[in-house]
Amino acid sequence: MLRHDAIIHLRSAWWVKDRSVRQIFTILDGPAGQTRAVGGIVRDTIVGKTSVDGDLDMATELLPDEVTKRARAAGMSCYPTGIDHGTVTIRNGQIVAEVTTLRKDVKTDGRHAVVEFGTNWGADARRRDFTMNALYAAPSGALYDPLDGLEDLLNGRVRFIGDPDQRIAEDRLRVYRFFRFCASHGGEHCAGEDMQACKRSAHDLGDLSAERVGAEIIKMLGLSRVVATFANMRKAGI
Repeated sequence: MLRHDAIIHLRSAWWVKDRSVRQIFTILDGPAGQTRAVGGIVRDTIVGKTSVDGDLDMATELLPDEVTKRARAAGMSCYPTGIDHGTVTIRNGQIVAEVTTLRKDVKTDGRHAVVEFGTNWGADARRRDFTMNALYAAPSGALYDPLDGLEDLLNGRVRFIGDPDQRIAEDRLRVYRFFRFCASHGGEHCAGEDMQACKRSAHDLGDLSAERVGAEIIKMLGLSRVVATFANMRKAGI
């Protein structure tokens, strides 16, 4: 796939055309650049993996209280599903959107993070796990790619943002997510410094909750190709 094709996929995505999604963007000043789609919905739209399931993630400069106020004023349901981390969930018709205020991590312990809200899109991107997950799109489908994640996505490269050891130390579940994305978006190619960082962290994963690890494994088991990835995990001691 070429970059040109990726842009076309975004601009013609179902969620760009959907009336309920446009309404959410409108009340959150999406056309003015204050709110964008982010993460999986953008990533998977580009590579043609998206299904019309009604769920999407948005990032916004607006604080959670303001998001809630605007949603309810517009007659939409709104719930504080992750308020400590700036996330509220909006339901508009059949559309469910998780809206999270831009943030940066100020303290992490490998499982949990204390965050600080802001309006810096670059800082929000740098706190994410992989470059392919730091892709944003405007309501029109226009791409915002502060970390050049599109090239990694198009080349099937799962790459940690910044120092992989640091990213893993912030949240050790990212080791499992690395392998899951290698299976789903990387053609089961697990190699390089990112793979070595996961291998170095293998002995530090014991205190992750069974629920979080189990959720990742269940997602992996639902993929069409994962056997080679499980073999790589075993070789890495995970």
